[in-house]
Amino acid sequence: MFYFSNEMRRIRVIAMAKSINVANFFVANKVFIYTTFVVFVTTDYKMAAEAIFVTIALLHPVSIITLLMPWGVQFIAETLVAIERITVYVQCTYILVSLKAISVLLTRLTECQLMFYFSNDAAYSCDSHG
Repeated sequence: MFYFSNEMRRIRVIAMAKSINVANFFVANKVFIYTTFVVFVTTDYKMAAEAIFVTIALLHPVSIITLLMPWGVQFIAETLVAIERITVYVQCTYILVSLKAISVLLTRLTECQLMFYFSNDAAYSCDSHG
C-alpha cells in the first residue's frame, strides 16, 4: 500500500511539472522577445522590421527546446522504469518456473525413495521407472 501512495505522489508531482513546462513554453518565447527588444531600444538602436523578424526567427528554436527537452527526459525516465519492471517480471517468472521444477524433482525423488524403501527387490532402480 505504501508503494502505491508513493507512486501516486510521484505522478502528482510529475503532472505539476508538465503543466509548468507547458506554461513556460507559451510564456518564455514572448518574454525572450520582449526582453531582447527592450535591450535593443535602450542601447540606442532603432527598431526595424528586419531586426524584429530576425530576432523572432532566432528565438523560435529556443522556445521549441524549452518544450521538447523535458519531454525527452520524461520519455527516457519512463523507458528506464519500464525496462526495470520488465526485468523484475522476467526474473520472477524464471524463479517461479525454477521453483516449480525443483518441486517436481523433489516429488519424484521422494516417490522414488519410497518405492525403493518398500521394494523387496534389492536391484530396484529409480532410473528404470522415472
